[in-house]
Amino acid sequence: DSSIAVALVKYEIEEKIYTDKFEFYLTTSSNNFLAKSVDFWDDTLKNFDPLPGNNLVYDVGIKYGCGNGNKIRRPIIVSCAYRPPVQMFSLDKYWGQFNIGGLFDSYTAQGYDVLFIKDKPGNKSLQEAGDELAEFIKYINVRKKQNWPGEDWENVIQGYSMGGQKARYALLKMEKEHMEQGGPHHHTRLYIPYDSP
Repeated sequence: DSSIAVALVKYEIEEKIYTDKFEFYLTTSSNNFLAKSVDFWDDTLKNFDPLPGNNLVYDVGIKYGCGNGNKIRRPIIVSCAYRPPVQMFSLDKYWGQFNIGGLFDSYTAQGYDVLFIKDKPGNKSLQEAGDELAEFIKYINVRKKQNWPGEDWENVIQGYSMGGQKARYALLKMEKEHMEQGGPHHHTRLYIPYDSP
């Protein structure tokens, strides 16, 4: 239900006349990016282990931001809730559960890279899970700097329930290590807890 339309715009700047042509889609629907995604992920990391030795690995679903060319640039890292082994949750199910009203679709349309983290197992202690998340944040910071060396986008960390506490722990740990030992900074500008103290 869409067709390409053209608008001709004529304007004047400092007594000089300009004409531009803009092509756009004319459609009977709006905000199509808010519709449920057919392909949930552009990329996945399966059994990824940023911190070997604590018997916890990640499945990571990555939805790259529009125009980022399959390279992490402006990450929104989503730390999911506590899940005992009997509660089977796939990355697709996480996307379906938390992409309410197309929230994450709208972020990717604005150029943000959305990374959902599924802990395996999902019932590790706060310290173990927080330590692992801190290492993952370090990994993402190195990767985005390699991908876009001339840019300096800071992270957004979002956590649901226990995921919010893991994110808080990881950020506090990294700040402490940065201030006391000169460790890497978390390079995060915004922390968003949902349903989390």
